[in-house]
Amino acid sequence: MSLTSCSAQKGEYDAINDFLEAELSEKLYDTIYIIENPIKRVEIIKLYEQAYNERLLNNEHPKGTWVTPSIADWPLGITEIEQFKKDLKDEKASKNWESNDFRNKNFIILPEKIIRNKDFIIKHVSVKNYVFNLSKPIFNKNKNVVMFQFYPSLMVGGVFFNNKGLILMKKENGKWVLVSSIREAVYY
Repeated sequence: MSLTSCSAQKGEYDAINDFLEAELSEKLYDTIYIIENPIKRVEIIKLYEQAYNERLLNNEHPKGTWVTPSIADWPLGITEIEQFKKDLKDEKASKNWESNDFRNKNFIILPEKIIRNKDFIIKHVSVKNYVFNLSKPIFNKNKNVVMFQFYPSLMVGGVFFNNKGLILMKKENGKWVLVSSIREAVYY
């Protein structure tokens, strides 16, 4: 995996855009809000590391992560994980999301403090409005595997997203395809 620079490179967000298009293809929505400040990329590695360390646990031990579907061939081993943690430890905040980062020009990008504001929530609450919180991507050396974080929130009720948390995608035949999603486990 490699870290991408803060400035967007051509195609840097193709995987994220492909993922969002697939996720939204069968959902009815009025408005998608994107939280302007990205999730820190070190959070990607923390979640990946937790799932990687739990991969050999049997079902007798509750896991702290859910990996859906299971990953047979993990793209990062312990050496790469440690290198990423070192590289990302002091990473400055990523450049904020901008409308030109997304193919869908109807996405509305706003600061989190506005989206979390009570007046905004009251005005925009709807089963067809979503808020997405995303990280910037990280890639492997060959640029054919990408990881990023995606957390959707509904303004109220509505449709749920099966894929959330850390999104792992692989480029196959020139197209980004979902390999797995990793998220923190929730037990009731």
